[in-house]
Amino acid sequence: LHHVVFSLWIPENEPCIRGIYLMPFNIRGVEQEQSRAMCRHWKFALVGSNLMRVDREEFGAVLLSGLKDLAVQSHHAEIAHAPLIAASMSAGVGMCVSLAEQLPDRFIACGLACLEVGPETHRTTGVPMLSIFGERDGKQMPQHEVLLPQRRAELDASWAIAVQWGRKHEWGQSNNLFWPFFDEVIRQRLPADASAINGPVKLR
Repeated sequence: LHHVVFSLWIPENEPCIRGIYLMPFNIRGVEQEQSRAMCRHWKFALVGSNLMRVDREEFGAVLLSGLKDLAVQSHHAEIAHAPLIAASMSAGVGMCVSLAEQLPDRFIACGLACLEVGPETHRTTGVPMLSIFGERDGKQMPQHEVLLPQRRAELDASWAIAVQWGRKHEWGQSNNLFWPFFDEVIRQRLPADASAINGPVKLR
C-alpha cells in the first residue's frame, strides 16, 4: 500500500477541462505561473505528484487512483478519464515513460529532460516523446545518439532528441521547446470536441 500525495490546479472558471498536464516528480509544479498559463491556453488541469517511493509496475494504478480521488474532491468528474501530457526531469523521466507504457491510450505526449530514456516497448510507439539533455550532462549525448536510431528502427517510435548547448544536468530552457511541442501534438491528437466527462477520450 502506497501513500502518494497529489496536487491539483484547474484554470479559473473552466467548467470542463480537456486534459491534464502531469508532473509525476514535482508536487509543487502546480504553483508555477508559466505552467498555469499554458494550461489556461489548452484548458488543461495541472497535476503534481511524487511517485519516487512507488514500485515502477504500480505507477499506472496509483496515478489512476489519484486522479479518481482528485475528480471527486474537485467536482470535476472528467479528471478521472482526461488524457494526459507529462513532463519531468532526471528520475521523473523514467516515471513519465513507465506511465506512458502502462497507460498508452491516455497519453498524448511526453517531455523528458536530463535522462537517456525514451520509448522502450511497442506499447509506447504511438506516444510522441521529446528528450532534451545538456551537452555537458555526463554521457547523455553519446547515449542518446545511439538510442534514437535504435528506438526508431526497432519500435518505429515517434521520438526526438534535442541538445541544450553548454548545459549540465538542469532543466534550463526546456519549456521553450516542450511547450510548442505539446501545443502541436495536442492539436493533432486530441479532437477539439472531445470530452472526458463520460469516459476516456479516443486520441488520434
